[in-house]
Amino acid sequence: MPCCILAVQNAQMSTSLKYFISSTVKTVIPFGGIYGLLTYLISGEFHIMSLLFMSVFFGITMSLFHCNLQFEAIENLGINPIENHHLQLPFKKEITTSITEIEVMELIKNDKNLQTFTLEKKDQQILLRSSWSSKSFGEKMSIKFSKKENGATTLKVSSQPKIFFHFFDQGINLQNVLYIEKLINGNISK
Repeated sequence: MPCCILAVQNAQMSTSLKYFISSTVKTVIPFGGIYGLLTYLISGEFHIMSLLFMSVFFGITMSLFHCNLQFEAIENLGINPIENHHLQLPFKKEITTSITEIEVMELIKNDKNLQTFTLEKKDQQILLRSSWSSKSFGEKMSIKFSKKENGATTLKVSSQPKIFFHFFDQGINLQNVLYIEKLINGNISK
């Protein structure tokens, strides 16, 4: 039994470490570029050591802060261990159901928690968009429909930040997709 626990902890550490390194790189490069450009424009000189130190320090500090928030938010959704696909944006999930496209649209329209989203029907999909909040710059969700031969409907649900460079979402997009899944499966208490 201890070997199994150790393997799970190592897998979790690997996911955490990969996400931290990825987040650090995504923070260091833009910050370093902006800091280096501003320093050069203001002083007329390019200080490579200062640039590297400030960029790496800022990147590591911000990544530690945001990774902690991200993992805490996902764990608060009841997901443990956290796997790589829980951290990817856009978050996507495929759901098979027996309810129709019209019924899904009605469920979404009548749900009080989705009232802040603007709703649009386009071809074989439903588009939902939210506005800015204290946690995000807004999200956009899509639900694409396809029929299976047995009469069931397959829904491809995805959620992502509206702004392409917003890669710390505090689990909001994962929460959106899981909420749509619960709503469609009838697991939401009214």
